[in-house]
Amino acid sequence: MPGRHNSVPYNVVDGHRKILMALIAIAAFLPGCDFTPTFSEFDKKDDIVVDENSCGGQGILCNVAGVAGMSGSDGLGGPAIDALLNFPTDVEMVPLTLAQTGEIFVLDENNHAIRRITRQGDMFPFIGTGNQGDGASGTGDQVDLNYPSHLAISQSGHFFVSDRGNSKIKVFNGASLEMMSSYGRAEGLSGDGGPATDAEFDRPSSVVFDPDGLVYVSDQGNQRIRRIDQDEIVSTFAGSSAGFVDGSKEDAQFDFPVAVDAPAGGKSSMNTHDWALYIADTENHSIRRINFITGHVTTVAGTGTAGYSGDGGNARQAQLNYPTDVIFREDHHIYIADSGNNVIRKIDPFGNITTLVGTGEAGYSPDETPATEAKLNTPSGIYYDEVNQTLYIADTYNHQIKRVFDL
Repeated sequence: MPGRHNSVPYNVVDGHRKILMALIAIAAFLPGCDFTPTFSEFDKKDDIVVDENSCGGQGILCNVAGVAGMSGSDGLGGPAIDALLNFPTDVEMVPLTLAQTGEIFVLDENNHAIRRITRQGDMFPFIGTGNQGDGASGTGDQVDLNYPSHLAISQSGHFFVSDRGNSKIKVFNGASLEMMSSYGRAEGLSGDGGPATDAEFDRPSSVVFDPDGLVYVSDQGNQRIRRIDQDEIVSTFAGSSAGFVDGSKEDAQFDFPVAVDAPAGGKSSMNTHDWALYIADTENHSIRRINFITGHVTTVAGTGTAGYSGDGGNARQAQLNYPTDVIFREDHHIYIADSGNNVIRKIDPFGNITTLVGTGEAGYSPDETPATEAKLNTPSGIYYDEVNQTLYIADTYNHQIKRVFDL
């Protein structure tokens, strides 16, 4: 099945840590914002709990959630660092304009659920019952999911879940968490020009939004980027068949994983400054860029051949190995989850690539390990918190979420 993973031989239990977070904005006081979140009074507190002995410091790797080498679903309602995850494939955070800023969301893929970590560092259920299935209605805690791989939050505060195993995008109301709609009716490739609710997708891995609110879906199994407009009409935005071709977005080719048990790949990130979409072209071992102005696809990192080389030089001459996620930063740096190399890499605004986290060797490292000396194990998803200058990593085969400050 999509997202199925094998266990890894680690049995290291991390000590207690607290998450250093900040409440940035209260949406209820922002003019024109119609989003009213409904979280518990515990989560509405303005005071942030900070542990003075907390793991941290510039370039230091710290655990946020999960116990290394132990998969499971126990520990909800308590400290996230003591809770068990089951091959978490991604991590997300609430945008600055919404009230629950500082909350972290974990795509706990093999538990078929999305978990929520409060600013106080405790983990709770969010969306998904934990049972594998295809829920069609109800609130988030009543809806079954099937290997969810990504969570995106729209400008209006609604939650878009890439329910990859069901080949659907499920949309939940940001205030009530009631399921509002479901894009996709079955696995396949059809529906362009019609309602997204009637279209077919094939294991969509991620969703991003442009500044106008249009939705871009990494339609993994179909080797395409699909777009859903304001009227919920779907079309193919870029891609055709599997391959490795730059050029016009209609003729360009990507190569995303298509095996039945393939992990999530082909995730994307929007550059709202230059109107461009960056894509982790997983099986082409590269990062691609779609320029919205010219309509062309180019390669910004990777040679097309798997490997681990090129640090300190131009990213286009470097080798990547099965990149699964990419993040574009406000200052024009790009982060890459170079999953097959067990590292996180960065491209600077001049196009030069370096390794930020990891040694290239799969493994586990305890808290307080310098990021460049720490070991990761198949990191699959990343998120960058611009305000706190913190990178979050889904360290998938260690069953943990990690963070690094001030990169």
